[in-house]
Amino acid sequence: MSVLGVQDITQLGKVYAANTFKFFETYNVVAFFYLCLTVSLSLLVRALERRIKREASR
Repeated sequence: MSVLGVQDITQLGKVYAANTFKFFETYNVVAFFYLCLTVSLSLLVRALERRIKREASR
């Protein structure tokens, strides 16, 4: 899932930057989306690991 998201976001950023010549702003937004994607997936995996650990200890 994240690999497809990264490729899609990067491609959209390239296309937008090429059309508007706003490379700095575009890649800052792309980096922000990457950050949101990785942090949210990280929190999801952490919650899943805690749940599995709690279930295994019962």
